[in-house]
Amino acid sequence: MTEEQIKKLRGHYHSLLGQQRVIDHLRRQVNDPFNGPPATIVEGAPVHTLSREIKKIEREFPGLLPPFRRSTFQKYGADFLSDGVLPYLAGAIGILQVEIEMSEGAPVT
Repeated sequence: MTEEQIKKLRGHYHSLLGQQRVIDHLRRQVNDPFNGPPATIVEGAPVHTLSREIKKIEREFPGLLPPFRRSTFQKYGADFLSDGVLPYLAGAIGILQVEIEMSEGAPVT
């Protein structure tokens, strides 16, 4: 991997870490209007931002991350299940971290 690619990957890595903090901070619990169990959700804006970042990563590094399908995590209108988004995000961060470490030969901080 070139220095430029590592630099881009590191930028995406730190972007996803920031988005993870935002989504974790904004999540809230709501009752299911159809008498199902309560759900932990996050409003759509941060998820749309995450989706755009994932698309950038996919364009620059095809096949590196699993597909991100917002519809899989959508719950109520523009709200998303944080219990689906956050694990995806943790996995994506882990993949980027390992890729950077393998390219640089040192742990990512």
